[in-house]
Amino acid sequence: MRALVALALVLVSVARADVQTDPASGLQYEVVQPTGQDATAPAPLLMCLHGAGDGLVDFQHGLRVIAPAVRRFRCLFVQSPDKNGWPRGAQTGVAAIASAVAAVQPTRGTLLLGYSAGGWVGAVAVWRSPDVFEGALLVGSIGLDPPPRELGPGRQTPSVFWSLGTEDNAVKNNSGFDLAALEKHLAAAGWAPERWKIDALEGKGHAMDGPSVERGLAFLAARLEATTPATGEDRAAAAKVAKLVEAEDLDGLRQLVLPIADSRRGEAKALLAAALLDLPRARDAAASRAGIDLLGALGDPRAVPVLAGLLDRLAKDPPRHQAAIAALGRLGGPAACAALVKVARRADPAEAQLAAVAALARCGGRDEVAPLLQELDEAEDKRKEQLSRDLNGALRELTGQEITGARMWRAWRDAVKKAEKAAAARGPDPGHKE
Repeated sequence: MRALVALALVLVSVARADVQTDPASGLQYEVVQPTGQDATAPAPLLMCLHGAGDGLVDFQHGLRVIAPAVRRFRCLFVQSPDKNGWPRGAQTGVAAIASAVAAVQPTRGTLLLGYSAGGWVGAVAVWRSPDVFEGALLVGSIGLDPPPRELGPGRQTPSVFWSLGTEDNAVKNNSGFDLAALEKHLAAAGWAPERWKIDALEGKGHAMDGPSVERGLAFLAARLEATTPATGEDRAAAAKVAKLVEAEDLDGLRQLVLPIADSRRGEAKALLAAALLDLPRARDAAASRAGIDLLGALGDPRAVPVLAGLLDRLAKDPPRHQAAIAALGRLGGPAACAALVKVARRADPAEAQLAAVAALARCGGRDEVAPLLQELDEAEDKRKEQLSRDLNGALRELTGQEITGARMWRAWRDAVKKAEKAAAARGPDPGHKE
C-alpha cells in the first residue's frame, strides 16, 4: 500500500523513548499530549490505528501534518505487530489499552481514528466496546462487521464519521457491505441521523484526505460536547456574565467560566462565549485580558475574528498581545493561522514573534512551513539564536521531522516536492487489498 502521504517517504527515523507495551495483548503504543498543553489538562483521547504497511512513527508524523486538528487531542498511537495489517482479535487489546490510558489520563471522552486496515479492526473494537469508545472516524474503511443496532435507553451508541474515497466506496467487505448498503443498514438499525455522517470523496483514491479527517474530528468533537445540553442553570450563568463584567468582578467571572470551559458542556460553553465576545475590546486592560483568556479557554470559533482583529491594536500592549496570540493558537483553524503567520513574519516585537511561532506549532499545518522557513533564513543570517531555536521547534512540530537548520529544511522541502510530483505522475492506486 502507498505511504500515508508523500512526505512520509522522506521522514527521518528517530528512536521512540515513550513507546510502551501492553502486557496482555503485546501491542505497543505511545501517548502524545496535545501540542502546547500541559499533560494534566483535560482533553479528548483519540486512539489512532495505522493502515497496512504503515507504522506508529510514520503514521503519527503524517497524520499530525496533514490534519493539524489532531494536535488538539491526546493521541494514543498503537503499533500492529503484523506488517501486512492487523491480526485477528486485535480489537480486544485495542479496547483494553484505550480503557487503561483513559483511566490514568485527564480525559474528556474517548474516540478512535482508524485508517484502512486500522479502520477495519477499529470498527470492530468500537462496535463491541461502546462503553469504551464514544465515537469513531473510519478513513478508507467501511468496517468488517456491520454497525450494531441502536443500543437503547441507558446506553450510548457511538457516533461515527466515515471518510471514503471513490475506491473505498467500491470495495465490499466480508459482510458484502458497500456504501449504499451501509446507508440502508444504518437507517434500518435505527441510528439517529445526527449520530453518523459519510464524507464521500469523489475522485479520491485510497488515501487519507486531510480536510476530510479534520471535518470528521470536528463532527466527533461536537458530538462529545453535545452529550450534555444546556440547563437552566447554564443559561443563568450566561446571563450573570454581563453583571460580573459591569461590576468589574473578574475573579468571579473566572470562577464562573473556567469550570465550564474544562467540561464537556458544549451548549453551556457556547452561551458563555457569546456573552463574552465583546469583552476583549474593553478599554480596561485587565477586563480585556480576562476576556481574551476566557474565550481561548472556551474554544468557540466565533472568537477567532474578534481576536485576530485586535492584534494590530494590541501590539503596543505586550501582555494582551501575547495573550491574544496564545488564544488564537488554542482556537486554531485557517483564519487563526493566517493571522498568526502575519505576526510571525514581523521582526518586531521579538516577544510577539516568538509567541506567534509557538502558537503556530499548535494549530498550523503544511501551508505555514514556507513562511516559517523564510523567517528561519533571516534569523540565522542575523544570528537571532532564540528565534532560530523556536522556529526550528515549530517546523519540527509542523512536519514531524527531527532536523535543524534552514539548509536541512530546504533540502527536506525539495525532497517532499519531488516525492509528491512522482506520486502525482503515477496517478491513483488501481485498488487495494487488506
